[in-house]
Amino acid sequence: MHAIGWKIKQQQPERKVIYLSAEKFMYQFVRALRYKDTSAFKEQFRSIDVLMIDDVQFISGKDNTQEEFFHTFNALIEQNKQIVISADKSPSDLDGVQDRLKSRLGCGLVADIHPTTYELRLGILIEKAQKRGVEIPPKVLEFLSHRIISNVREMEGALNRLVAHATLVGTK
Repeated sequence: MHAIGWKIKQQQPERKVIYLSAEKFMYQFVRALRYKDTSAFKEQFRSIDVLMIDDVQFISGKDNTQEEFFHTFNALIEQNKQIVISADKSPSDLDGVQDRLKSRLGCGLVADIHPTTYELRLGILIEKAQKRGVEIPPKVLEFLSHRIISNVREMEGALNRLVAHATLVGTK
């Protein structure tokens, strides 16, 4: 998601892009309701070029938030704006999400992103280490690549902790 946002801003810096988690979208909506400022909320989200919402499954069961998201989605589509959504399931498999919202989410390009391969994880670690200017024994990078398969952020965090520890104990 971040890479998409950065690429858009790099190619077209004038475009207004908002990236946030579904949880933060929900929090901002509830706050707007509480302070009776829904018009400012709507203006903020409906006057942009690209809306990026991460982990949309978190609005599952939140009917009022889904209702507002549905209307925001429609308003942006009517203006030929872009919407990028991520979720841990395909739109049709999102439990607790209204059918009409599932339908809207499913009408776009749906891409299933598979877990990374060992080779890709190892390549990422090698590149990250090189960019940081640190030398890490190949066996250590191979170990991390085999052990951390859940996501790249976790793998990068392990690399950061390893480098920090080596720096602190003076084994860098």
